[in-house]
Amino acid sequence: MADFPPGNLKEDSQYHSMTYEDRTLRHPTEGGNLITRPRTTARPARIWTTGFSHIFNDQREALEAFYESVAYGASSFTYDLPYTEVGGPIVTVAVKVIAPFTFTYVGLAEQRIWNVTDIQLREEV
Repeated sequence: MADFPPGNLKEDSQYHSMTYEDRTLRHPTEGGNLITRPRTTARPARIWTTGFSHIFNDQREALEAFYESVAYGASSFTYDLPYTEVGGPIVTVAVKVIAPFTFTYVGLAEQRIWNVTDIQLREEV
């Protein structure tokens, strides 16, 4: 199982967020009320959005190679959460990519600089 992020890449904290998958079924009634119930009794999966800013060409290629190695989202891999306690154990979860990576070229003269700001990872539950 591959590890994310690959190589020496460090996530940019301004792009990091976490939410829970919505597992609620909602049925509006004619009277305007809303009937709700849980889809399942299993706990909802967590979904992380993360990204990298100002990465060099070789780092972009490493990220592309990683995306290819996990079969463009078909295979799961481990994700080290970036906000674990300092000095504490690293929290690792099994995840899959749920949206394609988008690489944005930002240039900066002779340097080949890229941003990847919309990586979405879903926890395997």
